[in-house]
Amino acid sequence: MASIIISTKQLRTEMPRVRAGLARGNSYTVVYRSQPIGEITPLKSVDTHKPILPAGGRFNFTKKLGRELTPELFNEIALTKYDS
Repeated sequence: MASIIISTKQLRTEMPRVRAGLARGNSYTVVYRSQPIGEITPLKSVDTHKPILPAGGRFNFTKKLGRELTPELFNEIALTKYDS
């Protein structure tokens, strides 16, 4: 399959479309000022059964704090931690 040419601006503004294209197996050549600067290709093998976790992992506030995290509690924590 031929590589799709995409500018750096298009990459920024159309990332959801590029991500969907990668999932379909599309490859992209990224250009900046009409010069190719890189390629984005889908991974060869992806374990689709392994869940993708958020960057910070999972944190259970209710379990850690002993109560549900509400906006009021969040503000209270922020004031005690960052208001000096």
